[in-house]
Amino acid sequence: MISIFKLLKRYFITIIILIILIQIIISIFMFISSYSTIEKNTKTMITFTSLTLSDYEKEVMLKMNRINGLFNEIKLDIIRNRKYDINDIMMKIGLTENPKNFMVTLIDENGRVIDTNIAKMKDIDLNIYPDMKKKLSDAKDTERLYLDFPVYNDQVGSFFAYILQYIPEMRSYLQIGYKIDILNELLSRVYLFNQIQDFSYNISIYYVRFYDNNGYIYSPLLGGDRNGYLEILNNILKKKVFEYEESSLSAIKIAHLLTLRDWSSPYGIFYVIEVKPHLYGILKHIIFLNVMFSLIYLALYTYYYLNIKKRFVKPLEEITNSIANSTPIVHNKSSEIYEIELLKNSYLDHLANIKLKDLLKEVLIAQEKERERISRDLHDTVLQDLNYILIELTRNNMKSFADILKEDIKSLRSLVIESDMLKLKKFGLEAFINEFLEEMGDKFKDINFNKEIDLSGISFDQERNLLISRIIKELVLNATIHSHGKNISLKIKKDNDNLIVSVKDDGMGFDFEEGYAKKGHIGLKLLKERVYVLNGEIKVITDYGTEIVITIPI
Repeated sequence: MISIFKLLKRYFITIIILIILIQIIISIFMFISSYSTIEKNTKTMITFTSLTLSDYEKEVMLKMNRINGLFNEIKLDIIRNRKYDINDIMMKIGLTENPKNFMVTLIDENGRVIDTNIAKMKDIDLNIYPDMKKKLSDAKDTERLYLDFPVYNDQVGSFFAYILQYIPEMRSYLQIGYKIDILNELLSRVYLFNQIQDFSYNISIYYVRFYDNNGYIYSPLLGGDRNGYLEILNNILKKKVFEYEESSLSAIKIAHLLTLRDWSSPYGIFYVIEVKPHLYGILKHIIFLNVMFSLIYLALYTYYYLNIKKRFVKPLEEITNSIANSTPIVHNKSSEIYEIELLKNSYLDHLANIKLKDLLKEVLIAQEKERERISRDLHDTVLQDLNYILIELTRNNMKSFADILKEDIKSLRSLVIESDMLKLKKFGLEAFINEFLEEMGDKFKDINFNKEIDLSGISFDQERNLLISRIIKELVLNATIHSHGKNISLKIKKDNDNLIVSVKDDGMGFDFEEGYAKKGHIGLKLLKERVYVLNGEIKVITDYGTEIVITIPI
């Protein structure tokens, strides 16, 4: 017994691989066997479905022939008696099957309905409908019989077969329509699929109107608009066939086009029945197989668990504790295991990255403090002296020098920064932003500054407030100076666990990455660094103007 355990310990990985290979081979064999059975059943299903649909279409064509024969009988009676009476016609129709499905219309040469069994159609001028006007004209010129099928009537929501012919002896037209409930009849034919347990189905029906050069328009009547089905319709029209079959392991597609076989009618019904075989049988056997192999894996794992814990888990815990306590990781046996060595290096890289980000944050804060000190010195000394010189130049009418000095003062003043940290401490972030926008509005009166600020429920520490304020100022200043737009919009809001800052202008647009790469764009570099310190993201949208969106975790 001890020798067997030693054998398992020595060749554990090899044994596991062999068991997995055996499991895969058995699963493939079961799948091929089940596929053969499904393929056989699929062929039987295709044959059965095709016969069912063909029989139904034959029934529809038989109805069409009976309607055509009835039309000719009524036409001959009218010619023989030299008169027409809607009541006589309806009495003749009453002897047929489903007389309520008939619609009889007598039309004079001018396209006006003389008589009909549909009261609301009497005295209607059919020439107001372009398609009907053309059809009446063609029927009179050719004196041939026009048969349109299937024509969808939106008012009653049913399909009709319409037969129209001009009777020169009576100088009028005779039209007979017959309602065929194709939708419900088709659904009743395929309903029997519900009784087959190993298959499920869906049916999609489209109403199609054909044009020259194989063009068409379609309207879905049942089911969704699927591109794959319309490709089938394209192939049917191109090959001038009326049915299409396609089968695979996952589905059977049977498509039919119901229209006149001589393609004389510009209308048709295109329907697709997709039958999907259930794979429950295959899944049941494969699940059973996997349960059995899982028990084998469990037995092997139970024995080998202690060895795994000794060689892997314990050394990993030691390394993790060393990293958490920031203590050096001494070399041990575990470092010979490649995966643990990778995990150790990954932890150390992550820790170095965190320290780098903290260091960058400290540098930025130190820079802000140094800038504030320099700005105070500039304001109290250099700017005061320059302003005095400007006044003297203006008094002595030295305008050109005064203008140059005025621009230099303006440039220097843009570098002078008041103590933002003190303002943020005293008034908070929202009041600071409002004051800044008011100052911008006073300086740039030809630009409209709009704002939507909602900082309710949001609180940051002093350093984060300072970094966020600098980001906002940099965005607004860039939009003001470089966009050449007339409207600048600032939006600040909370979105889940993030603060969203958006600055949008209607100017000439701006390539952020290109501007960042150019020399001299220190502001953009500082913007990126501040966003990085805050673990944020920058998104630039350039369409009509530029929108820069900053996302900062709260």
